[in-house]
Amino acid sequence: MPDRVSDIKPWLFLDSAPQAPPTVSSWTEFADDLAGWVCSERVGEHLPSDAHWVCSASTETELRDWLLHDRDVFVPADLAEGLGLLSDRAGAFRGSLWLEDSYVARYLVANQPTAPIGLVGTTPDRGRLVSHVRYAFMFAEGTEAATLSAALQLGAESVWLRASSTLDLQQHLRRIADVAEAADLASLFGALPAELERTWQRRLCLAAARALPAGHQLSETDLIHLPASGALSAELRHKVIGRRLRYPLAPDAVLTFGVLEC
Repeated sequence: MPDRVSDIKPWLFLDSAPQAPPTVSSWTEFADDLAGWVCSERVGEHLPSDAHWVCSASTETELRDWLLHDRDVFVPADLAEGLGLLSDRAGAFRGSLWLEDSYVARYLVANQPTAPIGLVGTTPDRGRLVSHVRYAFMFAEGTEAATLSAALQLGAESVWLRASSTLDLQQHLRRIADVAEAADLASLFGALPAELERTWQRRLCLAAARALPAGHQLSETDLIHLPASGALSAELRHKVIGRRLRYPLAPDAVLTFGVLEC
């Protein structure tokens, strides 16, 4: 997991049925903002040659073949029981195995310590975390910022993202970035998780009073307040003074957690 939550790049989950290969090219425009792709082999064949993708199994035959060839695999809930019957292959598997969160999946990961293995679903259960398991949060339309924030704070190491259009993808990427920065903000400044949603609503935020170079140590005269969203609140001014910039800022550019050195 990255040192900062805000450094996490989401994985784009493409459901195999609605994604015709010709439409895949429109998603690849966002490759730099993504950790990789989760899709069927049919869709994966139309991704760039250097794309990092996880095969989404749709049949037990596919699952058996990918386990045999050590492909990174996502196993949906309806195939999880079949994975139990392939325990001999799963035990020797050298790829990354991701299971859709379900009762069957939780039983398998608790009783069959195949590594590396991960669960993909909602907020991790604090009382049932398994040490050798990686947790991923599935983000989709309607997901509350506080829910994602709680998942990140409870140990979700990655975010898987569903989007119905490139416009939805743009909006979700921005939303995830805002929440991830808020989670970092909470760990640095002690904000409460319940306040994170309010923290990122449109309000007066800190901005550069003039052009500031990378490495500059912030002083009172360097900062002004501007209405914005997804940036550091003006209420944090006293905690920002004295910190150095990781990147240069243009005049009126708002401050985010990512531009501050630790």
